[in-house]
Amino acid sequence: MKLFAYLGALALACVVLVLAALSAEAQTAAADEGLLTIFRPLLTELVILFVLGLAGWLGRSIIVRLKLDIEAKHRDAFQTALTNAAGIYLATGDMRRAVTYLAGAATDALKAFRLDEIALPEKVEAKAGVLQAAGKLIDAAKP
Repeated sequence: MKLFAYLGALALACVVLVLAALSAEAQTAAADEGLLTIFRPLLTELVILFVLGLAGWLGRSIIVRLKLDIEAKHRDAFQTALTNAAGIYLATGDMRRAVTYLAGAATDALKAFRLDEIALPEKVEAKAGVLQAAGKLIDAAKP
């Protein structure tokens, strides 16, 4: 990702240098002299297209990065709520209570991942199995 930032900064520096050169040439040359004056409209359009493309790429990169951050927050919230719901299920044996807890604690994550309450009991049971297996490993490791 740093490589793209460096390339973008380099490209922006090139654009600034080209614009500065065009401006300096315009001040020193007569309006109808020089090859640069013939190609100035084309160069201006190319610079504008390049800057717009760079801005579009940068905007898209920011959007993708923000989306990944939001998805990670939803995933972490869902995993925490799922662990707690599995703990409720193991402690009480009441799947309905565990699912209700999970649905209430991770509402935004459930919407983001498009999960409905029909799929939640299976996830709670799977997480409870993982917690039980981890507990058995810990008990087996104790002297």
